[in-house]
Amino acid sequence: MMTAINGVMLAAGSSLAALIVVKVTIVAALGLAAAWLARRSRAAVRHALLAVTFGATLVLPIASLVAPPVQVTVPVAEVSRAAGPLVVNTTASIPPVTTAADGAPVAPAAPQQSWTFSLSVLLLAGWIVGTAVFLVPVMAGLWQIRSLRRSGLPWLDGQSIAETLALDAGIHRRVEVLLHEALPGPITCGVLDPAIVLPRDAESWTREDLSRAIVHELEHVRRGDSATRCLARAACALYWFHPLAWIAWRKLVLEAERSCDDAVLRRSEATAYADQLVRLAKRLPTAQRSPLLAMASRSDLSARIGAVLDGGQRRGRTGIRALALACAVAVVLVIAMSPLRLVAATQAAPVPTVKAPPFDAVSIRPVDPNIESEKLHEQSGPLRLVAQSQLATSDRAVSAAQAAPQFDVVSIKRSPLDARTSLRPMSGGGITATGVTLKVLLQTAFDLAGFQVIGWPKWVLDEKYEIQAKGGYAGEATTEKTHLMMQSLLADRFQLQYHYETKELPVYVLGVAKNGPKLQESRVEDPGLEMFKQSDGSKGEGIRGSVPVGRLTAQRANMDMLAAFFKGLMGQVVLNRTALAGRYDFKMEWSSDSTPSLVPGVADPVPDDPRPTIFTAVQQQLGLKLEEAKGPVQILVIDRVEKPSEN
Repeated sequence: MMTAINGVMLAAGSSLAALIVVKVTIVAALGLAAAWLARRSRAAVRHALLAVTFGATLVLPIASLVAPPVQVTVPVAEVSRAAGPLVVNTTASIPPVTTAADGAPVAPAAPQQSWTFSLSVLLLAGWIVGTAVFLVPVMAGLWQIRSLRRSGLPWLDGQSIAETLALDAGIHRRVEVLLHEALPGPITCGVLDPAIVLPRDAESWTREDLSRAIVHELEHVRRGDSATRCLARAACALYWFHPLAWIAWRKLVLEAERSCDDAVLRRSEATAYADQLVRLAKRLPTAQRSPLLAMASRSDLSARIGAVLDGGQRRGRTGIRALALACAVAVVLVIAMSPLRLVAATQAAPVPTVKAPPFDAVSIRPVDPNIESEKLHEQSGPLRLVAQSQLATSDRAVSAAQAAPQFDVVSIKRSPLDARTSLRPMSGGGITATGVTLKVLLQTAFDLAGFQVIGWPKWVLDEKYEIQAKGGYAGEATTEKTHLMMQSLLADRFQLQYHYETKELPVYVLGVAKNGPKLQESRVEDPGLEMFKQSDGSKGEGIRGSVPVGRLTAQRANMDMLAAFFKGLMGQVVLNRTALAGRYDFKMEWSSDSTPSLVPGVADPVPDDPRPTIFTAVQQQLGLKLEEAKGPVQILVIDRVEKPSEN
């Protein structure tokens, strides 16, 4: 049950528009509940609660866009996915990334992502169109008010009566009184320059009927109901699809009229006023749909007359304290809810069922500063064995030793400070590394970019090691098994402990371009791609490329592999949203000076390179697109790490 609820929450949190709707639903529900709890109180109190609710729903979208995001993690069980075979790059200029799958924990299945993205855009477009349609009656009503006021005739007798009653009501500004032959009953219009417009036959009304009508309309002026009603109606247009918005609108209109009725009853007898309301309602057309503040309407007549004749009904204006409290609660709700964003927090998954024997031997030796060797090629990621991480990720501290098998034998020793960096797998499930830092080992073992590992002490970047780790089974090691055993090695020899945190960071989205993909389905054999042959002679698969040269070649590569390649190339998480499930052979070239260099100084860019930028090349040569976006990215935070013990 909780899994389903969390799934719904994440579905809403994946889109800012959907999250705004959820927040508005909560605010509207709270406002309606508060109005229901105040059903025994004054109508003015209930109207104030509903008016504040509409104000909060209008402010929430703006506040959600400008407020710094505060992430709320929702636990989601991690789905285990099989990793492909390990392919090692042999390009001399730079050890580029070869991958079988993207291990970015934030990327769901590609087909589902593409469908969700398209549906969200469609729904957002429908929302905007619906808002425009529902705003038309509001604009028409404002135009109607302007026309009525401009064509109304001043009434001096009514003006003198209104000025006297306005002083009694506490209104110290001029309220113009007009007559109009097209009106069946009194209305109020205007915000800064208010006016009361009466039907033409008001000149023949009794003094009592005229006074009650003017008192009712003056109360609308004092309360500013014209502005409140206009803003609430605009909110209903914005959330035209939301039933709670329309329920709150109907109640707001009713409570506004009841509040003005209470003002009349302070100086008039209830039965006489009820009789006048009935007479005015009979004059209204049955199909009248007016946005104006009319004294009587057919839709709420029964409820109003019942309240007028109810002697036990509490009446009066809203107190300053009650209004201030309602506004304060609304402000707190908006401030608290507007920055919230929902992100997935992967729960601990079961230990992978793949049985990987430990290494037979492991050797780790530190650097000898007196040894001379080749010039060190500084790299942010010398070589990454890129695959989908099977290790459970959670927001609590974990130890890799609890989740992965171990190497049989490990040897660790220090490498020369200027040694060339290398890291490669060995047959039988081992690895050999020279000149690698612990940072490199972490990126490799957990399949992370450099920015996804934080919290390390300075020596993690400075100390370099030679590692010989032997496994206990024949044949080529799979990426999954190698990663798991490397994680265990780090926990055992470096005492690594860590936890994951989720942050909203820049990412890239790999999608299909407007004119469709230009990818060729993979061929059975291609003599030009012999580099992908495995050691046992079987046909390989993967992507090879060189950053300084600006070139990649792929054989039997899927889009997860391409996203993983771009992840290493761009230094950011890349989400595969192409919805392409096949395997393809392709090549691509781009300007060598148009990509973030992960290996400064290894090779200079080609001068005056005429080739397109990486973004243009992806679109022109592959029929895809690579776009910047923001999304939740998991960061590995080191809680504890120690220098390895001497062998």
